[in-house]
Amino acid sequence: MEAYDVIVVGAGVVGLATAYFCASAGLKVLVLERESIASQASGAAAGILTPAGESAQAGPLGDLMARSLEFHRSFTPRLKELTGIDPLFGPLAVLVPAFSPQEADRLRALAEHLAGSNSRLRWAEPTELLAAEPRLSPDLRGGLLAEGEGQVDAYRLTLALGRAAELAGAEVRYAAAEGLELPERGRPRVITRSGPVGADFVVLAMGPWTARAAGWLGTPVPVEPLRGQLLRLHLPGPPLAYCVMYGDHYVLSKLDGLVTAGTTEELVGFDPSTTPAARDFILEGVLRLVPGLADAQLVNHTACLRPLAADDMPILGPVPGRERVILATGHGRNGILMGPYSGRLVADLILGRTPEIDLGPFAPARFREAGPVRRRAHRLFSP
Repeated sequence: MEAYDVIVVGAGVVGLATAYFCASAGLKVLVLERESIASQASGAAAGILTPAGESAQAGPLGDLMARSLEFHRSFTPRLKELTGIDPLFGPLAVLVPAFSPQEADRLRALAEHLAGSNSRLRWAEPTELLAAEPRLSPDLRGGLLAEGEGQVDAYRLTLALGRAAELAGAEVRYAAAEGLELPERGRPRVITRSGPVGADFVVLAMGPWTARAAGWLGTPVPVEPLRGQLLRLHLPGPPLAYCVMYGDHYVLSKLDGLVTAGTTEELVGFDPSTTPAARDFILEGVLRLVPGLADAQLVNHTACLRPLAADDMPILGPVPGRERVILATGHGRNGILMGPYSGRLVADLILGRTPEIDLGPFAPARFREAGPVRRRAHRLFSP
């Protein structure tokens, strides 16, 4: 039987980052992928790298997101040097607009509250914003402005991580994981069509499909698919000055020259279809933010299935009672932001290092120890 130090199931951004950091440390690593690298959400995401916005918060998740952005700044540009694949990493100014006095008051207060932990985040008046970007809505009453955030091409980033992992010695094999063998003593084994493969550690990084491992493990894996649709647009003129984020909607100019607009949050199972209703919903929303988009042409319409955990927090850490099986999923709409850093943290666990943040709040054990989990309210789009 083949044997490895680490088997990673799933060739998305989290799995490939884990594989890269483990292989770079000298471990023998196998990545199992049932389709192709970046074939799911990691290849279709918008690639917005920001912990800012109305969901900005202190606490473990806010800290993880902030550290993830800083990690991107140092790590992601190096991927081009390592692999020759340019992830198109670049700076981004993120604007959360206010359209009413109540929204303006709330965002001003949020800016003041977060100013101590994020010096790049501030309140901006409408005159400043409209001077920089005249295509914004004239109804703007100001907004929360986060300067110095980032963006990346999610597909290129994931391809670069895969290439970096291979250059570090990892093997990528296109085969589906069909189950796990978990002996009381000894190493776990991943069942594939060609037979079992053993490893000291198995990392399950299958996005929303990680939920299917619940039957293999005999323990809940409370993750479900959250469909998100986005549009690619061609907009004449200069790039948009801001990535504008408001509720479910966002719109930004990407470094490939196109505009990306999104999104939806849909609990429709494992259905990756695009819908005309979602297209119209997105266009209506972003046209309110940037009326100048009326001149844009639709280039592409895609959908992906993000892994949504039961409490909206990533799931990172060993399965209770199965410490050699590690879950790495549940990043929701922020997988590209948190993925590379999450892979580094998982690799630290495998290598016996102490992660630089406390992974307790993200541990799978929380679903057994904390009783019923309450998810924050999602503004779900009904197709």
